[in-house]
Amino acid sequence: MIKIREISSFREIKPFINFPYQHYKKCPYWIPPIRQDEMNQFDPVQNPSLEDSEFKLWVAEKEGKVVGRVVGIINERETRVKGEVHGRFGWLEFEEDLSIPNALLERVGDWARERGAVQLKGPVGFTNLDPSGMTVEGFDELGTMHGAYHYPYYGKYMDQLGFEKVVDWLELVLDKAPTRVPDKMKRLLPLLEKKFGLRNFQIKKTHLREKIRESFFLVTDSYKDLPSYVPFSDRQIDHYIDQFLPFIQPDYISLVGDAEGHLLGFGLVVPSFSEPLIKAKGRLFPFGIIPLLWTKRFHRIADLVLIGVVDEWRNKGLNAFIFSKSILAVSAQGVRKIRINPILEENLASLSLFKNLDPRVFRRRRLFAKDLY
Repeated sequence: MIKIREISSFREIKPFINFPYQHYKKCPYWIPPIRQDEMNQFDPVQNPSLEDSEFKLWVAEKEGKVVGRVVGIINERETRVKGEVHGRFGWLEFEEDLSIPNALLERVGDWARERGAVQLKGPVGFTNLDPSGMTVEGFDELGTMHGAYHYPYYGKYMDQLGFEKVVDWLELVLDKAPTRVPDKMKRLLPLLEKKFGLRNFQIKKTHLREKIRESFFLVTDSYKDLPSYVPFSDRQIDHYIDQFLPFIQPDYISLVGDAEGHLLGFGLVVPSFSEPLIKAKGRLFPFGIIPLLWTKRFHRIADLVLIGVVDEWRNKGLNAFIFSKSILAVSAQGVRKIRINPILEENLASLSLFKNLDPRVFRRRRLFAKDLY
């Protein structure tokens, strides 16, 4: 018998948080998030995204042991945008037993239906910058620290439970990080400079936060066509910037604008913290912080975390400016491989940015949905 138990207070959250650390204990491809950060996700004081969301946490238990978990979410901002209620499920994890996700998702579906939801979709978080999608291809390779990972049976069970594909995200990797700016990009740079006055902005550390905030709207604009898109509040933007800032190196940021100073494109590369996070095992102290600090200074793998280009400049060569600076920066550091955060498979404009850099798709993640009526 599978028992579904609601986590009714923040004091009871530890079994929910701890489950995936045991579930993936022997998996070399799952990247453990910092436990305190995971707990903060569900703390209204720490996470401003909860201001606009009603949510519930459940764990599945069998013979007194936790064997699964899930979060149910109703996002009020999404309801206002869509004009109808959609239920979300996220943080879904379960052992290899079909009855576990069946019981968990039935509970979320019943809860969402009681609140007028016409559809249940996921995995997705409170916003589009939370981990989204379920791994359906690419189970034997390490991804970026912001990527999600799931065992192969997860996607198969979703099909059996009647959930259907909505969209897929693709995760790319440059197995050989470029050590020089490709000739085609080199030829394009002076032409764009002369015709449009394009240039790379220099960033002072004192203006770093301000520039990232300005760039944020370019990046989040790329999410607007997602079925799960939710606009961001000012507090949410500041919250995500606070999360990114400790990992950012100014040399790894590329800001491209015109002669009038208007921002047209943005790219953010960070050292890859996937391996040190595995060593940290979800805890920064006393010793988990050491591999993270070491990696920030000495690394050979980097993650392209965010990239954004204004609509009218897509497919017009702006990526030459974004990538030229990034290539020079990572090459000077000795970076040998670059992993790229998930990109919507239908976002051909973003995918085309990498066509001259020999990318390889190594993982596919899927958003599922099921009608509730």
